[in-house]
Amino acid sequence: MRGLYHPAFGLGVEVVGGPLFDGLSDARRLEIVDFPDGTSVTFAAIEDLIADRMGQYAFDPAAMGDRLAQALTLYRLAGNLDRDYLSKRIRQETLDAFGLDDLERA
Repeated sequence: MRGLYHPAFGLGVEVVGGPLFDGLSDARRLEIVDFPDGTSVTFAAIEDLIADRMGQYAFDPAAMGDRLAQALTLYRLAGNLDRDYLSKRIRQETLDAFGLDDLERA
């Protein structure tokens, strides 16, 4: 995976070189945005992004509190979440250490 960061915009992008989220995400949930010039960008499902941040947090909660904050921000900004899928993905990413209820209580 290669990461790109634009400091002026505070924007980071990761270019995935292997299976997305180690093959645990549902590829049918990818969102493809097509541009008039014929290019396109594919975005991961918001549920997968939230679960990924929870997985990073679970790895070392004392050092990764910012990952929990990121997961909470994504959760609060997301409109229509698939709660069942999100719950499953959080459990997968955290190896059952955390669940959706932990995120909602945070």
